[in-house]
Amino acid sequence: MTKKDYTALALALKAAMPRYAGDKDHAHYAQHCDEYGQWCRDVNAVLVVCAKDNPAFSKGRFIAACGVPNILDK
Repeated sequence: MTKKDYTALALALKAAMPRYAGDKDHAHYAQHCDEYGQWCRDVNAVLVVCAKDNPAFSKGRFIAACGVPNILDK
């Protein structure tokens, strides 16, 4: 895969990120947390495949491009 492919994957994952604008005390917030958790696991699964494909793959940059707060840069 190429950098262009990794970028396209990251943008697609970012666009699919579940968003919640409601009240955190509402019952739907728990469902959002479950959906967001699954989305994070999906991002990680794609990241693992990309890293196996290319040893120079930057996990931190990919995570940030997906929209996940990047703890690797801190």
